[in-house]
Amino acid sequence: MVEGAVATALCAVCERVSKLRRPTGAWLQQLRDASIGPAAICDIETLYRTTIVRNPACWMAYVNLGNILYKANRIPEAMDLFSQASRIKPAVAHYSLGDALIDKGRTSEAIEEYRQALRIYPDYAEAYNNLGNASLFTGRTSEAIDQYEQALRINPDYAEAHNNLGSALRINPGYIDARNNLAKLEALQKSAPAKIDSLKP
Repeated sequence: MVEGAVATALCAVCERVSKLRRPTGAWLQQLRDASIGPAAICDIETLYRTTIVRNPACWMAYVNLGNILYKANRIPEAMDLFSQASRIKPAVAHYSLGDALIDKGRTSEAIEEYRQALRIYPDYAEAYNNLGNASLFTGRTSEAIDQYEQALRINPDYAEAHNNLGSALRINPGYIDARNNLAKLEALQKSAPAKIDSLKP
């Protein structure tokens, strides 16, 4: 009875702590049903390892354990877990590896991982947002703005992307002016195309 309560409590914590999409109910139920004693689940790493053993198709356990090990500088082991996760849910694995690389200051490698995630899943708003962050870290403000806008085209209610876009626009105020001028030009082209054509040499 106590063992089931411990597993249930740990599963609830994992759901709330995870930065990724919600885990499937199947792996949570397997943990709740498992006869794992409190001594066996001494930490989150053990929880994820137990989950992987009991449900080898649980991509989230591979990714989350990979993130934990990467942050602990156990990089080869983490990379192996990301590789295993990529066989199950490739876009999320690349995205998560990008996040881990950003945490380690390896921005150019993170950018490539986010791009790989987007090649696999082009409507991945979170990957566009984080690609925007990485672009901003490297001083490519205009690219960052484009990435945030793409994230918002996919998910217009994405508050973090709205915040990041606002921050990027404050960094590069000239971009706003250029954008407003382009919007005016586009409006003019629609309303009076003959006038625009007469300006051409």
